Amino acid sequence: MTEDVFRCFQAIIEDREKPRFEKMVDGHTGFLFTDKDGMPLVAMHWEHRFNHMVKRYNDIYRIQIPNVTPHV
Repeated sequence: MTEDVFRCFQAIIEDREKPRFEKMVDGHTGFLFTDKDGMPLVAMHWEHRFNHMVKRYNDIYRIQIPNVTPHV
């Protein structure tokens, strides 16, 4: 991990709202991105967000962009 990536992740953690208690999933805690209930975001959440962003962009601009997935 580069220093820039580390600083980016650190900023995300510092800027987010502190959970009342840390969620544990399969023995793991300290998730970087969580939903409104404090549960970790999964690929389906990201895919939905990306689809929404692409749709909004394509509604505005003439040059269209293709669908984006968490794996692209």
